[in-house]
Amino acid sequence: MPGVKSISDPEPRLIINAGRRAKEPASLAEVRAAAFETDLGWMAAQWQGGKLARLSFGHDSSEEALTAIGRHGFVSPRLAHAHRALVARLRAYGRGAHDDFADVPVLLAVDTQFALRVIEVCRGIGYGCTLSYGQVATVAGSPGAARAVGAAMAKNRICLFIPCHRVVGSTGLGGWSGTGGLAQKQALLDLERGR
Repeated sequence: MPGVKSISDPEPRLIINAGRRAKEPASLAEVRAAAFETDLGWMAAQWQGGKLARLSFGHDSSEEALTAIGRHGFVSPRLAHAHRALVARLRAYGRGAHDDFADVPVLLAVDTQFALRVIEVCRGIGYGCTLSYGQVATVAGSPGAARAVGAAMAKNRICLFIPCHRVVGSTGLGGWSGTGGLAQKQALLDLERGR
């Protein structure tokens, strides 16, 4: 796969920015981010209040991955146990391990009830399976809203955990706002189908 680097550092680098905004609860103000190599390229993940808030992958460097999620700060060699475990799962996923990440708590950034229903449907699409945008709209209770499903998926900040790559067009791949464009979406589908 182009742009894939070998995994040489078993410990991900942790970027810490533990600032707090006024009137924000302390549990939501704690922000952690890590960059790490995988078979899918460099990944960066950001946790907020113990929930995964952002994920980006397919990058050529840790700096590029961290920039994609908007994180900068102090580099530390250690992650919390739960974060290290998730990094290990992401690395295994990149090597073809079956994982739907459905048990991972995520911080949702949705602006409508429809978008929330779309996210819930999307999270229920199993590893190696796909649904069309129209099918997602129907299951979400809004038949005929395939384009609105696409708009909701375009705002997804935690792909793989909200597996929008598993939502495809009725006549092709549909769209993809990830780093590698439609080629990345196809690569994820191929990975999950064992190709």
